[in-house]
Amino acid sequence: MNRRVIFRIISVIVFAAVLLLSGCKDEKDRRSASLSFHSYDGGAEYSIVVKDTSIVSCTTGKEYSKANHEELNGAGYNITFTFTGKKEGKTTATVTESMPFKDKSDNTVYKITVDKNLKVTIEKIR
Repeated sequence: MNRRVIFRIISVIVFAAVLLLSGCKDEKDRRSASLSFHSYDGGAEYSIVVKDTSIVSCTTGKEYSKANHEELNGAGYNITFTFTGKKEGKTTATVTESMPFKDKSDNTVYKITVDKNLKVTIEKIR
């Protein structure tokens, strides 16, 4: 092989390595952020209220730890709230944790920021 071919091959390998090490993600991955909470059937229930849904949308997903969760009492699961930027701005989201054996629910407030590229960041306020 001549030097030009070897140089081109090395250049492509280096470029690919830089992309991988820089954490380059596709557009959709950069435009969302998530909050996850663990619970179990009969345990805490989580709900969310986003103050300004014109800035960010929120979807909820529930994933059980075990495939046979329907056969188990108190099967564990994760509930995930995924935020996707719609336009630049700031809003808040309040996550409420309700326990069947407690009279009072716990609220946690998060600041949701969407930048001009629609990248979402989450910061716990209280």
